[in-house]
Amino acid sequence: MRVLVTEPIHEKAVKLLRKKGYKLSYCSPEQAGSKIKNYDIIVVRSRLRIDKEFLEKAVKLKYVIRPGVGLDNIDLLECKKLGIEVFNSPGSNSESVAELALGLIIACMRSIAQSHLASIKGRWRRSEMMGFELMGKKAGIIGYGAIGKRLGQLLKPFKCQVLVYDPLYPKLSASLKEIYRTCDVISLHLPLNPSTRRMIGRGELGLMKKSCVLINTSRGGVIDEKALIDALK
Repeated sequence: MRVLVTEPIHEKAVKLLRKKGYKLSYCSPEQAGSKIKNYDIIVVRSRLRIDKEFLEKAVKLKYVIRPGVGLDNIDLLECKKLGIEVFNSPGSNSESVAELALGLIIACMRSIAQSHLASIKGRWRRSEMMGFELMGKKAGIIGYGAIGKRLGQLLKPFKCQVLVYDPLYPKLSASLKEIYRTCDVISLHLPLNPSTRRMIGRGELGLMKKSCVLINTSRGGVIDEKALIDALK
């Protein structure tokens, strides 16, 4: 079977596929549409949209492989209609993203980026750089899959009170309003779909503390960008 790889994958994966007899070719996401007619399998990350228009060209395609978690760039219904199977790798990035979220929380609470920029410009106003300790704060995790769970574990040594919300875990979940109103930190770990698109809008932002740190390491579309800009102003 012929495999079209549109973004880098680990060398171990390349060796394994070749050992199994797959024929690999490489191209950029922008070139994929003109090449896909000759391939049985495509490997994509997030840059290429696998939509109806693309799939009309994919006359031999049997499998879409996403070495990652998010599938919002892939039209799953159209793939199903055409008998094309879609695979991703849930949990593969949970440690990496959870650590990133923790790093961003601390960076925001301690004004690390602002302090760095001020110092390299020769300005240091200590009173403006005062931050907040994470220790003992209330943290809200919206989306309690593998990444959200891992972030909750990473927050334990800081003695944070952790509230979570996930429709799949109703017994564990606090209400979204309680999270918005009371948390010092809110971290989003959500797929992007019709129910989550712009779920953080003007009303939700208005409920949050002015000092709240909002972290989004999921898709940008879960936040209403215009409402966020207005809230920051």
